[in-house]
Amino acid sequence: GVTNWDFDFRGHKYQGDWQAALGVTVRVPHLSWVSMKGSAKRDYPATFNYQVPWYREYPYIEDHFARLNTVLTRGKPMVNVAVIHPIESNWLYYGPEDSTFAIRSQQEENFQNIIHWLLQGTVDFDFICESTLPQLCGKIDQRLQVGAMDYSAVLVPACETIRKSTLEILEKFADAGGTVIFAGDAPKYVDALPDPRAQALSLRTVCVPFTRLAVLSALQPHRTVEIWDQNGQQPRQFLYQLRQDRDHQYLFIANGQPPVDKRNNADPLPTKASIRIAGTHIPTVLDTMTGRELPVNFRQDADTTTVFWDFYENDSLLLRLTPGTGSRETAAAAEKAPLCCLDIKTSVDYLRHEDNVCLLDMAQYALDGGPFMPTEEILRIDKKLRQKFGWALATGQDMQPWAMEKEKTEHYVTLRFCFHCESAFENVHFCAEELDALSLNGQQVSLRRDGFFVDKSIGTYPLPPLREGDNELIAKVPFTKHESLEACFLTGDFDVQLRGCDKRLTKVSPTIGFGDVVSQGMPFYGGNLTYRMHVSVPENCDLHINSAKYKGALTKVSLDGSLVGNIVFAPYDLELKNVPAGDHVLEFTLFGNRHNTFGGLHNCGHNIYYGQHYWYSEGQSWSYEYQTRPMGILKSPVITMYRTESGC
Repeated sequence: GVTNWDFDFRGHKYQGDWQAALGVTVRVPHLSWVSMKGSAKRDYPATFNYQVPWYREYPYIEDHFARLNTVLTRGKPMVNVAVIHPIESNWLYYGPEDSTFAIRSQQEENFQNIIHWLLQGTVDFDFICESTLPQLCGKIDQRLQVGAMDYSAVLVPACETIRKSTLEILEKFADAGGTVIFAGDAPKYVDALPDPRAQALSLRTVCVPFTRLAVLSALQPHRTVEIWDQNGQQPRQFLYQLRQDRDHQYLFIANGQPPVDKRNNADPLPTKASIRIAGTHIPTVLDTMTGRELPVNFRQDADTTTVFWDFYENDSLLLRLTPGTGSRETAAAAEKAPLCCLDIKTSVDYLRHEDNVCLLDMAQYALDGGPFMPTEEILRIDKKLRQKFGWALATGQDMQPWAMEKEKTEHYVTLRFCFHCESAFENVHFCAEELDALSLNGQQVSLRRDGFFVDKSIGTYPLPPLREGDNELIAKVPFTKHESLEACFLTGDFDVQLRGCDKRLTKVSPTIGFGDVVSQGMPFYGGNLTYRMHVSVPENCDLHINSAKYKGALTKVSLDGSLVGNIVFAPYDLELKNVPAGDHVLEFTLFGNRHNTFGGLHNCGHNIYYGQHYWYSEGQSWSYEYQTRPMGILKSPVITMYRTESGC
């Protein structure tokens, strides 16, 4: 949720991967709209329904999670470390902000630290709830049984108080040879009353400073997984889950931190990881994107198995670990000399999968036949008129108008849209949600709806030809308490030149360059886009395609009309084997998003999430100029040709 229209497949996989690593295995994608009508289109996009141009491609992501979660719901997690949840220590200081906020803030910082230190230090753990511990506690020996789980170590993280029942269990656990670790000061209170008993226990167990290094060092004997990079460091971005299912173990490793440069596609350099797993295993990669099983390089030393894997920023890894001894260390394939490399330095043919769009959200306006007021943005017009009538502002109250009782329309707003055409255009449509009357350049337009634009609530109405020069559209729309005034659109075979607030319709360019399409006649286009080029292959070859910079949901690649693969995740490579000599047509289809059509295009502020407020920014966060985001294949693909392994 609250991720905006341009949250792409890389983001969907990242969000789901770290959740899966932490045990979230039931996915309920948020959300599929019944309707975009009114403010519903600002209900935490993007939808998974037909309104987005990539919805038919989403099995590519969900099949990955279906395969992954089939594994992560089998067997039992292998977790050695339990952490006493410090919530009751926080309750001690729940009171007035002026006297308790500082200490509660410190406790929250401690709480977040212990989570990040352990998870990012590849020490999986479970929180222990003190109130349910007595009922769930089972056998106590060198491992502490709690429900279906049992632990070799229990960590008490800078708690102020601890329950007597918890303390008694920890004392028995320590007496039986289990490991109890106090990080920071031991609790001064038992059941919220002063009592030295917890501090006494800390003196005969393990007590370490509340620091990352000290805590991880104390838990080192209880590790089952360690990850090291090529520099001999332990990277902090990985999370893991290890499970036992009958005779096999399954290890899932995910990226727990978003890519550093989400907006601009950071260079896809891998982390060359060495994954050390307790025990001797024969590992197999279960490729969740394809369903295939793959071999992997590994080495065994005494009671440890080390798996070697290159992690790119969008990667996760699922390993099946079979008991056994052995090793596999296949040398990297020798780098082949390319026959040639095709760098694309010119514009290419292209196909828009939908008509182009010109957003109409700046208009002069008149209420109930009154005089026209100066040009204003449509949602601001809505706000001004609601204030005039004393109605609630439409910032989310009307998000589900389809579920509200229909009200009688008593007011109408007339919107005047003025725009310039550099030539005459035919077969143009006007798109609006509600429409009572429409005129173009003083001529009444018949309201003959012949389809919809993006959502079934937005009707399309054929227009007479637009003339060269200035054009004026006047639309009369109903205005009620429960339905906000909404932007309108022009769709057709034209380009749009955008300069600040000024929009001009221009002739369609026959070709397009790689780069942001916003500056190439499509500032408001949100559909799919196919780039088409001719490639001459001198002899039977393998083609290596790299398309590393794109803004959209994903890219699909076709050769001579046949789909040959997807380019979605780093390192953004695609291999085509045994391409015959001759001339070929290579196509890249970028799946777009609707941000530049329906997003908060006048918000120039910083947003950490995208709720309804995003469309109603004020002050320094407001801009009349359009704040579009890049879309398209931003860098020309690099196509390298190699001789096939079997020869030419």
